[in-house]
Amino acid sequence: MTINPLIKKYDLSRYTVYQMLEYVSATQDRKVAQEEKDGMYLIKTIPFLNELYNYAHILAGKLSPDDEQEMREFFADDKFRVKFPDNESLSQACSQFGYTFRDSSYGMISDINEDTDYTFELAPNLRIAKITSTSAFNECKAISTEAFDRAPGMVEYKI
Repeated sequence: MTINPLIKKYDLSRYTVYQMLEYVSATQDRKVAQEEKDGMYLIKTIPFLNELYNYAHILAGKLSPDDEQEMREFFADDKFRVKFPDNESLSQACSQFGYTFRDSSYGMISDINEDTDYTFELAPNLRIAKITSTSAFNECKAISTEAFDRAPGMVEYKI
């Protein structure tokens, strides 16, 4: 199997993760299943590994009840995440279908300092702030360990 290069256009880092999973599937008893629909790309691990790897990528600017049903059928009882471009109508559709937003206002960047010049435009709901307290640092560590499926002692963090 070859990971659909379509996803490289929309999410290069996720494409790299899928390539890694494809390698794992060739060396272990796992498979990567993928399906391309009109305006939607679905991918999952078989057997289920983690919802971090099961994604529904919405590539179009819409989401219909039929699309939602196809997503549910593809993932069956496995957990999965939905990724879509910043789009108010998609956001509303996902809410109506009962999806919970994991995060809508925070991003995490390492090695940040106050003198950094950004050459990109931030989303309106994104704010960059320096960690100034131990509690905020510990919260950042907890988010990172959950997001990357690591035990708290597996990664070294510095403030």
